[in-house]
Amino acid sequence: SRCTAGPPPPATAAAPQQNAHQQQRKANAKAASGEEVEVGIECLSDELLHKIVCHLDPVSALSMKSTNKHFREIIGDSRVWRNAMENYVGEECTAHLSHSYPDVSMDELAKQVVTLKGLKWTHKKVGGKVAPSRCNFSSCAVGSKIVIFGGDHCQQALNDTHVLDLTRHNPRWKKLEALRPRLPPQVALETAEMDGLLLAAAAEGGQGHGPNGQNGPHGHSGEAGEAAMDLPLPPGRFGHTIRALDGRYVVLFGGCGNSGLYNDTWLLDMKAPVLAWRRVEVEGDRPVARVWHAACVVEGSKLVGIVSRSKGAPPLVPPSSTSISFQKF
Repeated sequence: SRCTAGPPPPATAAAPQQNAHQQQRKANAKAASGEEVEVGIECLSDELLHKIVCHLDPVSALSMKSTNKHFREIIGDSRVWRNAMENYVGEECTAHLSHSYPDVSMDELAKQVVTLKGLKWTHKKVGGKVAPSRCNFSSCAVGSKIVIFGGDHCQQALNDTHVLDLTRHNPRWKKLEALRPRLPPQVALETAEMDGLLLAAAAEGGQGHGPNGQNGPHGHSGEAGEAAMDLPLPPGRFGHTIRALDGRYVVLFGGCGNSGLYNDTWLLDMKAPVLAWRRVEVEGDRPVARVWHAACVVEGSKLVGIVSRSKGAPPLVPPSSTSISFQKF
């Protein structure tokens, strides 16, 4: 990070500088007598110390400030804290916070940003509902949307998906319906399966031909606009993980359902015209089926699953991880 602190403040150039000179004289005396000399950071000049601490983040600056009186006076300069904030959240964010809270000192502002001291819970009323009631579900935030999948309802594994868009004027929970959308009446439909997704395609004329020569989806010749085809859904489960990737995708892995443990992976594109789960076929050996595991995102595009309870293994199994890249989706 760029350091723009400039010269050290005049207040730090008196007693602390004398201490540095005293330590330097002691070091010189020991060196002259042939004794081993221990040189520490305290021997540096205030100007050099000031330039060094300008490269710290707020947490490191606070730790160094609590070390001794000399460092406390060096780091007490507001320019040090401004540089620490810029190292932590960037220049643009620091300028915005400084402009928004002009009465708050920079060191106090840094403490609030690092410790989240100023944050408070507020109650937000939303419409809709997540039904039936459940426990042991998994959720994540994708942009401004909250996604919930699955869970356990009276020892029954669920496989429904609910979405809450917080950018709406009156946000409400909506259940993700795994149905193909209705198309204009003059358009006939035919289905095609591509990469595990059932896609709606417009066909010329009033009739579409489905699998095995049957008319319309599911073999129904129905009128245009009535088409609705079930899209694939992950089996019901609990104790699974879902994580957001790249601010767009939801990735589901593992869990336990009515038929046992799972080690499958599913993908939901929150920006697609039609929201639908798609099973991802990963390369190489998949991790063993597991439940109550943990997962995290690394490098923005890779999902890593770690320690869990797996089938036929003790409660904690080795971190048999899976890494999934967007290029493979």
